[in-house]
Amino acid sequence: MIPSLTKGFRFTLHSSKAYGFSLCNDGKTAISCSKDHSIKIWDFEKKMSYKSLKGHSDKVRGADFCGKGGNGVVSISDDGTLKYWDLSEEQPKSKNLADELGKLDSLTVSADGSLVCCGGENMTLTIKQIDSGVALAPQSK
Repeated sequence: MIPSLTKGFRFTLHSSKAYGFSLCNDGKTAISCSKDHSIKIWDFEKKMSYKSLKGHSDKVRGADFCGKGGNGVVSISDDGTLKYWDLSEEQPKSKNLADELGKLDSLTVSADGSLVCCGGENMTLTIKQIDSGVALAPQSK
């Protein structure tokens, strides 16, 4: 359950336009991504951002929690990369799951947090295993 927030309370998000948001299953944490090339992790109880993830070289168009307990984040950017961030580290560093995918517009993570699916301007769908980065081939009938 999301803790009650004071009526009218708002987070000051980023230094530029925010493109995406995701809530963690714990109901206490959220992420936002922005044109300022960053991803921020938000704590609803403390009403503040406690981590800023930087590693993309262009707009971050989408981000979502992944892994057990939301201990990871995947993100997509106009720089053509799909990145994984391990939030269990004090200073999370990104790991590229894919490069040169073109401008990416959307992503989603499987319910069990093990797969990420993304797509964008190159009109293709990319599905990756988050832990290994291995691409899954689409199944045809």
